[in-house]
Amino acid sequence: MGDVAEAGIERDVDDAARPAGLQPRPHQVEPRAGKARLAAQPRIAIPTIAPHGETDGIGLVAASASHHRRFTGPYERRVYPRVGHNPPQEAPEAFARAVLDLPAT
Repeated sequence: MGDVAEAGIERDVDDAARPAGLQPRPHQVEPRAGKARLAAQPRIAIPTIAPHGETDGIGLVAASASHHRRFTGPYERRVYPRVGHNPPQEAPEAFARAVLDLPAT
């Protein structure tokens, strides 16, 4: 893929936050233009519970730590220990609890 700095691309998480031996995947490298487009989007006002697996090797848990800034309505990030990229399958009870905990709208 070449040097990401030369290509004007930045990673979505600091390499120090990446677990040892885990290489970034192409979708974990985002053009700066993509971040600018995201920043221009309206904030999300609906109640949200965002599940995240602590051992997710695809969407690293550190990458979702700042997502709360995109929300104006109630927002809660739930990080599930020993869960990877698929919380509904890997932690169905916790995932179902998150759905049930959402306020009725």
